Order: sequence, then structure tokens, then C-alpha cells
Amino acid sequence: MQKAILVLVLSVFLFSCKKGIIIIHKPGKTTNAPGGDDTNPYLSSIRIDYGNGKVATDSFSYDANHDLVKFIQYTTVNGATPLYNTNDTITFSFAANGQGPVSYRSSMFDVTHQLLYDANSRIIKDSVSNVATSNYNVIATSSYSYPNNSIVYTALGVVAWTNSYPGTPIYQPVVIDTITIADQNIDGLKENNVPTTASGSSSFSQFGYPATSYTNPAYHAAISSTIGPLLFNLISTQQTAFKTSGLSNFYVDFISKDLPNSIVTNGNQPTVDNDTYTLDAQGRVGTGIIEENGATPATLTYSYY
Repeated sequence: MQKAILVLVLSVFLFSCKKGIIIIHKPGKTTNAPGGDDTNPYLSSIRIDYGNGKVATDSFSYDANHDLVKFIQYTTVNGATPLYNTNDTITFSFAANGQGPVSYRSSMFDVTHQLLYDANSRIIKDSVSNVATSNYNVIATSSYSYPNNSIVYTALGVVAWTNSYPGTPIYQPVVIDTITIADQNIDGLKENNVPTTASGSSSFSQFGYPATSYTNPAYHAAISSTIGPLLFNLISTQQTAFKTSGLSNFYVDFISKDLPNSIVTNGNQPTVDNDTYTLDAQGRVGTGIIEENGATPATLTYSYY
């Protein structure tokens, strides 16, 4: 997501989905193995090669209950770690008999986030328990609400500190995003960075799906219906903030059941992404091509457990 700040911190929204839900694929769908069935292989990693020496990899680990317990973001430039710090490990912690993780920790920022859910096991709050006074523009609290088949994400960030030492943080809403859901997929994304100075920014992305679509390898009902919106922010925002993505920031989507074939974004930097996919020998999505504004395409490679 196109944020001007570092964010420490989408499903069909979310119709009270639980583990074990029976998924009925819509007509015309090209069904590949991972599509929401806990007995099928889970996505292990997505590797994106930009063709210019830059390679970004998102990898995912699950426990015996098929809960996502860890994901790692790792980037290299010409085989070496770049000067800017792009690598992070997010580790989730679970309570016994819980529907979703109760907290997670970022190795990059060294902070712990506490998570809260509503009666339908959907995430509604992500809060940081220890905000360092030296770190400006940190997202201290994020909230999620679900009006009218949409997901509204509001980030409350630290924008200033009082003069007294160690200082008291001054908070202000700095990001308000709205994801709209149609036919169990992300249909649109409106991003608004609330200005903390004289300027702000906003953009709108429209997602397109072909009549015959591929099942999204990252989609699993139990994950999407609990922490899907959180993962969308964690993954896509960090890809942007740490310059690991020069093309689409939406190629890892834990909300949508299908893969889009186009994403059109209107904002300060208008873009048109055209996406194509091919299946592997097991009938799963094996590779993808992202072409942005007609530029030389990047290649996605999907791996599975």
C-alpha cells in the first residue's frame, strides 16, 4: 500500500467464516490445489524477480492446525542484501483454543502487537504495547471495521512528542483505507493518507477478474476470515515502505479467493498492472507475470508445502 510512513503494523468478509467451512467454487473457476481446503498443500513462498537484479521473497510457515505462525520478507539486490533494511520476520503467538493469534512480533522493529477480534473472529484491533519515543511516525493502534461488504482500516500513529522527557506521544489518524469486497474478492481499494503536515495523498485501485479465474494460492478460509486484513497491511505496506516492490504491491493477498488479471490505480502515480498465470504439473498456480504500464514484466514463482 502506498504509505508515506513506516507501518509496523482480505475473505470473503466476512460472513462469520470458521475453520472447516465448505467452499463451493463458482462456475468457470480454474481450481488449483490450495483453494481454501485445509487438506491441500499450503503456500510456502512467493518469489518475485524484477529482472533488474532485485529479488523479493515472502515465505510462510504453518503449524499442525494450519495456522500461519510466521512469515519472512527477504530481499536481495544482485545476490546481496541491500543497504536499506528490507528483511523482517513476523512471528505470531496463539492462545489455546483460539481462532486467531493473540499477538505478533516484528524482528525489524522489535515491538509486540496485541490483537483483538469481534464475535465473528474477525480482527478489529492491532495495538503496540511499547512505542519507543525515538521512533516517529510509528503506527501505535490500527482498527478494522466491516460495514456493507467492505473493510475499513484506520491507523492511529505517533506524529509528535511533548517536550518533557521522555515525552508523551501525540496521536492522529494517519491512514484510512477502505477495501470493497465483491464475489468473495477484493474489488477496490481506496487509500487515504491523512495529512500530518500540509499535504496528504490518496489513490483508488480497481481490481479486475476474468470470467475464468485461478484460485488464489494464498487464500485459506480460516486465515482470511481472521487476520486477512492484517496480513494485507503487513505484507503490501512493507513491500512499499522498504522499496522491495517496484511493481504491484498486491501479489500476496490473503483475502481474495481468486487472482486478478488487472489492477488499475489512480493517484499521484497512476499505474495499470496486467497479470497472467500458468499452472504447474500438479494443477496449481506455478508462475505469474506482472506487467506495469507496459514495462518489462516481473516474474512470480509459487512454491508449496
